[in-house]
Amino acid sequence: MALDSKILTRLEPTLELDKLQFKSYGEQDGDNPGDSHGSRALGVEFPLIMINNYRFNQEDISNFEISLEGIIPTISLTLIDNQSYFTADQFPRDGDVINVRIASKAKNDYKDIRIDFDIDDVDSPPRSNFAQGTGRGKYSFTGRMKIPGLYAEDCKEYGLGTSVEHLETMVTDLKIGLASNIDASDDAMKVMTSFEPMLDTITDLVSHSYVSEDSFQTFSIDPWYYLNYVDMNLLLNAEESFEDGLASMDIDYNDILGPDATEATNEQKTSLVLSSHERLAGTNLHINRYSLKNNTGSSVKKNGYKRVLQFFDNDSDEGLVSFDIEPLTSTKLKDIAEPLKGRRDEERYKSEIKYKYMGRRHSDPETSNTHLNYTFAELHNKQNLDELDKMYLEVELSSYNPAIRKYQKIPIAIFGQTQDQIGADIAVKGAKEKMGFDAKPTADLEDELSDKTAIDEFLSGFYVVGSIRYTYKKSEGIVKQHMKLLRREWNSRINNIA
Repeated sequence: MALDSKILTRLEPTLELDKLQFKSYGEQDGDNPGDSHGSRALGVEFPLIMINNYRFNQEDISNFEISLEGIIPTISLTLIDNQSYFTADQFPRDGDVINVRIASKAKNDYKDIRIDFDIDDVDSPPRSNFAQGTGRGKYSFTGRMKIPGLYAEDCKEYGLGTSVEHLETMVTDLKIGLASNIDASDDAMKVMTSFEPMLDTITDLVSHSYVSEDSFQTFSIDPWYYLNYVDMNLLLNAEESFEDGLASMDIDYNDILGPDATEATNEQKTSLVLSSHERLAGTNLHINRYSLKNNTGSSVKKNGYKRVLQFFDNDSDEGLVSFDIEPLTSTKLKDIAEPLKGRRDEERYKSEIKYKYMGRRHSDPETSNTHLNYTFAELHNKQNLDELDKMYLEVELSSYNPAIRKYQKIPIAIFGQTQDQIGADIAVKGAKEKMGFDAKPTADLEDELSDKTAIDEFLSGFYVVGSIRYTYKKSEGIVKQHMKLLRREWNSRINNIA
């Protein structure tokens, strides 16, 4: 796959996590290395959760979720204190953390998720004195990735530099890593944090970052403690090709390495294609559920189809300066794909315009302490990021897939199985062919899983992973993966094309 679709490491994290200690069952002596009770299996069948060196068992975990929807990973967790651990003096206090591990089955190819979470709050329903003494109390936790200094308020001068250079300095101070698909940004300016949280300084820096008029940027911190600073337009325009991956079986197919399994059980080489096709059922490539979301109406009401940026330039005789800001479109579109700009037979998008006055500013970088495109970048980045929220696909994978990361561009193949779905697909493809359009724009996906089922041409294609949630429910007994998948253009409705 093209290099611009890759988020490459620039700096490694140096932050030390808590050392997890638990019984090894003789593994240090070479005993039972593949036993399902061995330490390597902890976090495979269910999340490994420890608080104050106490490891909670599977029956203790009621609900669990790690969310990568925001800037930093967060956790929500419900535990049943079956051993009355919290009724003594072990109730979590200030500074205590939740240690979490979700283990990869393909140990030699993918990293485990290993995170320490600061506890934001702990809640439990009121119980009588007798009930408190009998244990089995229910405790609900919320927390956020532990990164000391991220919310500390400081006053520090970072000098002159680009966004990339400033981020390298800031993540070094925080002892986390930096990964990016941006080689350099064109936004050199002086930066300082004046008694505000470091996270606010980083957020403000990225929201005003500028690479070019054909780029827009965002950032978040991943589960491996790397700050990902990404040019989303590069990802959306990246070559659509297939990566190689490993498929592992879910819990019903011997997902924990036991005496009757081999390493190959969880290392099946295949193309990294996520699909609803029944042939993939039982693997972590299988889309168990999916849902299409449409927020176009509320998005247009808020942002219009175009914004006019206005500000008063103190350094120019021109005075009021205006810029038109429209969402970018992909450089290569399939013949029937189009951006979301209302009905085909209307030109409403030309008049649905919003104006944003950004106040007075100095355009001279020497006196303003901002780069030349500072004001433009703020609105340009936000307008383009909001465009990706107009329509998106939510999917649930049958089990945890460590090969999928946030901001990755991946192929999705949704198949129809009922006669109605197949019949509708044949009719649409026939109409496309009659009108001269490519009748099978996702033929490459269909070839990967070819049989007599019909691929959904509207939903299938390449998406960028916008967010991920890892969940576990006691009633289901397996870690699942939920993702928000982003596209900018969608196939036009065939009966709207004259």
